[in-house]
Amino acid sequence: MKKRLFLTTTILILLTVIFSTLYITTKNQTALTIAVSIGTTAYHFVMRLFIGLCLGKWLKLKKENWWFKEKRFEKKLYKFLKVKKWKNKLPTYNPDTFDIKKKSFSDIVSATCYSELGHEVMAALSFLPLLLVFPFGEITVFAITSTLGAIFDLLFAIIQRYNRPRLLKCLHG
Repeated sequence: MKKRLFLTTTILILLTVIFSTLYITTKNQTALTIAVSIGTTAYHFVMRLFIGLCLGKWLKLKKENWWFKEKRFEKKLYKFLKVKKWKNKLPTYNPDTFDIKKKSFSDIVSATCYSELGHEVMAALSFLPLLLVFPFGEITVFAITSTLGAIFDLLFAIIQRYNRPRLLKCLHG
C-alpha cells in the first residue's frame, strides 16, 4: 500500500508538471483544467503523506484526552451511518498498526488517536486549495476535490472513533 501511494503521488506530480507546461506553452484551457485537477489531487496526496508521516513526530497525544472520548451522540450517529457495515471496506495505510496479533490494545488505541487527529487535520487542509481559485479560476474543480478529500478523511476519522470504545473495552476488560 505504501509503495503504491508514493508511486501514485509521484505520477500525479509528474502529470501536473506536464499539463502545466502544456498550458504555459499553448494557453489551451483544457490543459489548464487538467493541470488544476491533477495538481489539486497531487496536493491532497502529498499533504496526506506529510501529515501522516510527521504527526507522531511532532505531537505526543494522550488517549485519555477529552477529544478522544466517545461523545453521547456518537453511537446513534454510527448506527445511522451504518459504520459497522462499511468500516472494513476502506484501505489502511499501515495495517500492522492496528493488528491485534502484533500490537497491544493500548498501542492500537493510541494509534486510533493519532490516525483520527491526522485525518481531521487532513480534512481541514483539504480546503486550502480553494485559495487557488483566485489566480486560476476553476472554482468547480477546487470545490469538488476539496469537498471529496475532506469527506474521504472524515470517513477514516469516524472509523477510529467508532473502533476506539470497543478497543478500550478489550483493554480494560
